[in-house]
Amino acid sequence: MELWAELLTTWIGLLSLFVIVFMIGMMAFLITMFIRKSAKKPDQAEGQDKGGIPGSHRHPSH
Repeated sequence: MELWAELLTTWIGLLSLFVIVFMIGMMAFLITMFIRKSAKKPDQAEGQDKGGIPGSHRHPSH
């Protein structure tokens, strides 16, 4: 019980609680993002080039 009081009342306890909650939220966000990205087919991926080396395309004027 003393640990909960320290976690919820002291400055360092509140900061630690914030970090713990933030990391759990970040973990949930990253897991859902990875699941969504892995479920997409390669042709549906956002911002991907159609093959080749990125930035190596030639303009007709060259």
